Amino acid sequence: MSQPDEASVGNAVASSATGTTFLILIQLTSRIFTFASNQLILRTLSPIVLGVAAQLELYQVSILYFSRESIRLAIQRQPLVLSSTLSRQGTNQAQSASQDGQSEASQSVVNVSYLSLLLGFPSAIIFTMLYERLAPRQALGTPFFRESVLVTGMASFMELSIEPFFAVVQQHMCNVSEYFLGRFSHRLTSIAASVSLQSLVKHLLTQGDSMMLATMSSLEDQGIYSLASNYGGLIARIIFQPLEESSRNLFSTLLSPNGSGKRDKQHIRLAKDHMVELLHAYQLLAVLVFPLGPVMVPQVLQILGGRQWASPKVGDLLSLYCYYVPFLAFNGITEAFVSSAANPREIRKQTAWMGAFSACYALAAYLFLEIWSMGAYGLVLANIVNMMVRTLWSYNFICSYLRRHGDGLVLGDVSIQPASYILGIIATAALASRTLSVSGLGIISAISLSGVYCLLV
Repeated sequence: MSQPDEASVGNAVASSATGTTFLILIQLTSRIFTFASNQLILRTLSPIVLGVAAQLELYQVSILYFSRESIRLAIQRQPLVLSSTLSRQGTNQAQSASQDGQSEASQSVVNVSYLSLLLGFPSAIIFTMLYERLAPRQALGTPFFRESVLVTGMASFMELSIEPFFAVVQQHMCNVSEYFLGRFSHRLTSIAASVSLQSLVKHLLTQGDSMMLATMSSLEDQGIYSLASNYGGLIARIIFQPLEESSRNLFSTLLSPNGSGKRDKQHIRLAKDHMVELLHAYQLLAVLVFPLGPVMVPQVLQILGGRQWASPKVGDLLSLYCYYVPFLAFNGITEAFVSSAANPREIRKQTAWMGAFSACYALAAYLFLEIWSMGAYGLVLANIVNMMVRTLWSYNFICSYLRRHGDGLVLGDVSIQPASYILGIIATAALASRTLSVSGLGIISAISLSGVYCLLV
């Protein structure tokens, strides 16, 4: 590997780290304002109204997902022409060629991103018709229901209109440029078509819990589950999602083939090291969350939600959700590697396996909901099973991919020290048998236990 190429890779890694920092700061800033406003609203809402809001959120997410997910995944596979590679001779001609190459790459990305708008219009119409036809009577009787559906659909379409800007920002991470004239990439369109079917199956897996709740439970249960998933997924949206997006960009840069169609072994090694470091960090976080999450959640819930939400049912569900969040993180980072490394044939193979995962998830949900009558708790457990099987498949793909390219990955590479696991198991078992009151002393005790345990880990 030549020195300029090493500089290019170093710049890509540094750009990914900077981009991740900015994404986390943006998420944190936006979530602070939305979280504070939602808390004020939450104290005046009943679980039934929150259940309707959860259905509207599912309706909006479905429109956005089917309109832009496959396009975004395809765009991330577009290699960015690095100026340090093309301008290694330092001539004006090389610099001009570098700028032209970056302009072409960015323009291809922008043009393909317009497909999201074209897909968004029919998606909004189809999902609006389906939701108004399938919505329960209790939701249809809610004041301003149809107006809310219309406003949500319009907001979804407006959000899709910023996709060209998002595409350029995602490609450059920190350097934003505007390109609105030239080429249309057939390669990106082909990749987008390849992952469209996978997006459908993946959406059913991701939003399957909300869909099942919407059809099999009351609005009150849906509202309680919505509260648990929003609180429980807050960390995932603030930290894990930016990490996953920036890592996918970095993986796509490092794992893209060069001009001769081959992949650089050093780049593959860097991608592997980045993934392993994140998996180590996630495991340490899981060791902290498993014992401490269920202890802290009931204390925080009554402070934030008020008395009408401080029920054992909600507290227990949030406590169980703490165990789900680490599995969500593991699956996100491994699938980010897969989506960046897989070719169209392997993407189709993964889509077929997604069908098997759907069957596994449906079976788990049936056992937990119908056979054992566990309600919303069963859905959380079914989601854990879903994340486990998807992570195991992704891990197997990654091991196979690295072996094919002269590297390897064993379980010891991604595992933390056994003492950390043992400490986590002991702490989880000890704290699970204790309940702290929601008094000032209880909160102080919970914080003290958290501090001691963090120091031990």
